[in-house]
Order: sequence, then C-alpha cells, then structure tokens
Amino acid sequence: MNVLKRTVIAALLLGGIAACGTAEESAANYIESGKALLADGKPQKARLEFKNAIQIDPRMAEPFYQPSFVLSLCLIQACYLYLRHHPSSSERYSRLL
Repeated sequence: MNVLKRTVIAALLLGGIAACGTAEESAANYIESGKALLADGKPQKARLEFKNAIQIDPRMAEPFYQPSFVLSLCLIQACYLYLRHHPSSSERYSRLL
C-alpha cells in the first residue's frame, strides 16, 4: 500500500510539472500576444504583455525591444493628431523641405 501511495504522488507531481510548461514558453506566449495586440492597434495592452514576458524571463531580448515599436507607434499617432489640428505647422514644415 505504501508503494502504491508513493507511485500515485510521484505521478501527480510529474503530471503537474509537465502541464506547467517552461518559462520560455510562457514568455514567448506573452510576446506573441503583445505583437498581436500591437497589430490590432492596442499599444498600451501590448506594452503590458511585453512587461509580463520580461518578468517571466528577463534574459530574453525581444520583450525589451518590442516596446520601442509601441513607443514609435504612439509618437507617430501623436504627430499625426498634432499636424491634423494645427495645419499651419505642416505648411511650415513643407516650406522647410
């Protein structure tokens, strides 16, 4: 009976470990989710996904440089909105070119 009990406990522990997956897989899932959110135009949610990936595996490089795409997208949107509401600025910029 004691051997059966140990075998069942060992099987449950091994099953639990196998079901969890590795930290790299979890971080990769967050990165892919962040990329999808970025493509959908949700940069703030994407940034959170990249931060989650960094917390899980800080040795991965991709979640560190992906937020730069988020930042550049936000800057482009801000510039577009500014130029849209201030047409005189875009005219001055065109004259500089």
